[in-house]
Amino acid sequence: MDANLQNTIENVKNNTISYNDIENCDEETEAVLYQCNTKLKQYERRGSIEKLWIQYFHMVSIAKEFIRAERMRDWQAHLNCVKEIYPYFHASGHFPYAKSAHLYLQDVLQLENLIDPSVFRRFIQGFLTVRRSAKFSCETSTDIIIEQSLMKSVQTDGGISGGRSTQESVINKWVFRHACNEYCM
Repeated sequence: MDANLQNTIENVKNNTISYNDIENCDEETEAVLYQCNTKLKQYERRGSIEKLWIQYFHMVSIAKEFIRAERMRDWQAHLNCVKEIYPYFHASGHFPYAKSAHLYLQDVLQLENLIDPSVFRRFIQGFLTVRRSAKFSCETSTDIIIEQSLMKSVQTDGGISGGRSTQESVINKWVFRHACNEYCM
C-alpha cells in the first residue's frame, strides 16, 4: 500500500484529520477511490450474490452519508442522499416512502423561490437542524425534535393521551398551559 494512503488511514484512526480534509482529497486519494470503485464493479459482474452485496453496500453507504449530512448540517449532501435513496424505495415496494420522497424533493427544490432569500441562505448554511448540546456532530432533525419533545409531553401524565379527554376544551387548556409555562415562568 502507498505510504501516503497509509499515513491518511493512520490520521483518520487517530482523529487528526477532519472530514473536510478527506472530502478535499488529493490526486493520489482520488486514484485509490477510482481503484476501489473499479474493483466493486468487477465484483458486481461475478454473479448475483456479489451484485446483491454490492447493492447492500451502496444502500448502507447512502444511509451513513445521510446521517453524516444531518449531523454536519450539510444541506446539499442531505438532498443528494434523498435523490440517491429514492430508486431503492421504488425497487423495494415502499411506494408511500417513494411518493413522500418525491414530493419532499419537489418542495425543497422550490424553497428558494418561496421563502425570504436571507432565510434560505441561513437554511443552506446549516440552520436546518437543531443542536441540543455543544458536542461536535450532534445535530438532530427538526422532525425528531418534535417527536422527542412535543409528542413525549402529550403521552405523559397530564398529557392529552395520559388519561385525559380528547375534547376540544381539554386540548385547548393543555396547549395554553404549556404556552403559559414557557413564556410566563
